Amino acid sequence: MLAGPDLAPLRLVLLVAIAVAAVVVSRWISRRAGWGPAGPLALIAATPLVPSLPIGYGLSTDDVLPAIGVVLGLMVVDWRSAGRAGWPRLLLVGAALMAAAGLIASVANADGAQQAVVMALKSTGQLVFLALIGVAVVLSLPAERRHLFVAWAVAAVATAEALFGLVAWLVPLPWAVGLEASRQMTSLLGRVPGRVAGTTGLSPNFLGALFVLSLPLTAALALRATDRRQRLALWAAVGVQLVALALTFTRTSLVIGIAILVVLLLMRGHGRVLLVLGALVLVVALATPLGARMLGDANDRAALWSGATRMMIDHPLTGVGPGRMLIEAAENPDRYRHTDFGEATNNAHNTILLAGAETGVMGAIGSLLVNVSVAASAIAALLAGARRRRLMAHPQGFGTSDLVAAAALGVLGFLVQGMTNNLFAVRVTSVGAMLVYAAFLVPPGIRLAAALRAAMAGRTEGTTAR
Repeated sequence: MLAGPDLAPLRLVLLVAIAVAAVVVSRWISRRAGWGPAGPLALIAATPLVPSLPIGYGLSTDDVLPAIGVVLGLMVVDWRSAGRAGWPRLLLVGAALMAAAGLIASVANADGAQQAVVMALKSTGQLVFLALIGVAVVLSLPAERRHLFVAWAVAAVATAEALFGLVAWLVPLPWAVGLEASRQMTSLLGRVPGRVAGTTGLSPNFLGALFVLSLPLTAALALRATDRRQRLALWAAVGVQLVALALTFTRTSLVIGIAILVVLLLMRGHGRVLLVLGALVLVVALATPLGARMLGDANDRAALWSGATRMMIDHPLTGVGPGRMLIEAAENPDRYRHTDFGEATNNAHNTILLAGAETGVMGAIGSLLVNVSVAASAIAALLAGARRRRLMAHPQGFGTSDLVAAAALGVLGFLVQGMTNNLFAVRVTSVGAMLVYAAFLVPPGIRLAAALRAAMAGRTEGTTAR
């Protein structure tokens, strides 16, 4: 609606208005909460609420809230605790490799200084931005207050997105706001109003990834709620998010989201809730072509991965340049579009292969290390949480470890979806993932190796006792 080049001045005015409102709202939230980091954290969590509209130099309107959140957050945190943050070394090495590869690819592939700056902002600049977000979040102490606040903020924003998406799907809004039109050659064409995309203005796949992060946190809040009305409201929020996720018709997100809820609720002994949530998904499947979408529509991921792999092999040192995969494929379709698995008409749809295609082998290795490090932190958190539950008789003794475990499940699901979507390269999804990761999994409460040893020791003790 506002994406045309002739509307650039209007988008700039919108950006300024959002920025002013963000500062005012952030200060109000911090005052109401009596905690300085509350407002900045709320702004970062609210990133999906602002549609992504281009401004210039790779920047867009959805950069405003997290950028202001970072600036205000870094102004109120205690920097004396920065040395105790405890970022995993493997993550730092991977991020450094990705940043260096991005700079090399930008300089090597750009036609001029301006294009090099744009490419560098898309690659290395994106990593620096995420690092600043991570630092601002990690330094928001005390940790347990951060856990609770971020969980509520993520749940609230996701529920708002879900409600907006459901309204857009049931009552078509002007200019089809909130929906993406059904694509050709899919079972959805002509049978549904579109795919729920929320307020992001981006692909429903990215909204689905945000629900993968939010669903376990919202369910964990519902499980720990003691007030009956609050508990019912939170379960209703879980249901709304799950229905909206189903109506994105994003197959990977839906499978991952359901799997996460199954694991979380069975771990906590709430299998009956699964029946209700399963019934909601079944109703959506019967009322829409969701079943045909899940089982019948073709999947082009093998073709996309093949094209990206060829691109990385052909340009191992510099890639083709950040943001240039589709351009390179269009210039050489016989090599990169026509594959043994069909037509590759989009970019890599894989966080590792996209980095490899656009920034070379070093970028792919860096992305792989980041994925492995984040996954290791999440698995360690799950193992540590399981051990606490075995040792403690009452859930209140867990502190916020139940929220940490829920966040770990969401982050693992996000990483899995990253193998089929470019979630690191998209601002709204990468910011959401960094918020949850930094808020709950950094510093890691326990290393993966130590968690595995503790789990094995506990299993041995249990066997001996029997």
